[in-house]
Amino acid sequence: MPVRALNQFLKDKSKADSIRLLAKTTVGIDAYAWLKRITPKEWAVPFIGGIPATLFSVIDTEIGRFTSAEIRPVFVFAGITAASRELASELRDAASESRSLAWKLMYGNEDSKTEAKNRARSSSTVTGEMINAVISHLRARDVAVIRAPYSALHQLALLHKQNFFSAIMGGGELLLALGAVGFPMGNLVLDIDWERQKVEWLQYATLLGDLKMPHEQFLDACLLAGLDGATFAGLQQPSFKFAARPVPFALAIPPTGDRVSQAPGPNKNETWAQAVLKGRAMMQHQMVLERHCCAP
Repeated sequence: MPVRALNQFLKDKSKADSIRLLAKTTVGIDAYAWLKRITPKEWAVPFIGGIPATLFSVIDTEIGRFTSAEIRPVFVFAGITAASRELASELRDAASESRSLAWKLMYGNEDSKTEAKNRARSSSTVTGEMINAVISHLRARDVAVIRAPYSALHQLALLHKQNFFSAIMGGGELLLALGAVGFPMGNLVLDIDWERQKVEWLQYATLLGDLKMPHEQFLDACLLAGLDGATFAGLQQPSFKFAARPVPFALAIPPTGDRVSQAPGPNKNETWAQAVLKGRAMMQHQMVLERHCCAP
């Protein structure tokens, strides 16, 4: 559940070091964020479903890069999502409508076909079917994979705290998980530039020190900025930089009156306070696999 504009906000807060910094280490990776980044944008997929034809070759190339850099990746996938059944149904309907529109455009004139292909190339949807196929592919190549019971973010943060990982890799929302498990000393890898052989990373405790705020206030700032997940689409401000200014508890600062604007599905009648409390609970409390359940 990415925090709106947070990754951009962290650009000038992170360090850029040689990729050798991660040599001979184990890095836990948010598999969903990783797949969103590397999935080929093949125009036919939104029309016929399935997975991109070149996805597995792209994955093999990525795994080869980790191997060459002497980095052992462990891909952590999420389990059950926290979205309600009503919201999940609404999202499926939206996907069906999008596919129907794409087909209509393909049956139109040349301009319509071009628009349809451009729409398809601009999307990189990671489906449940794709995730299951990728897990099987990774396991067949002896690449470590973990399926968390619920949130992959909190599972990554906990395993990092328990020294299974030297660092974790994903979006800025992983910082919230590090705070939730009580491990602000955790190291977050935001990006690896394979061509330049550089790694962009930061430590949560250092970031909190620079911002002069505790984890709880940083969480409030993220809620004010807005979570990009559909459950909290209405919690938004112009930018994370705006939301991260020293502010009192987020409950006191509704962005548009006392109702959440643009909130989809069953959440559209929630008050701002209800939505924030739900967001805080979701980010602070998640079921995870404990140490005795996991092999190092």
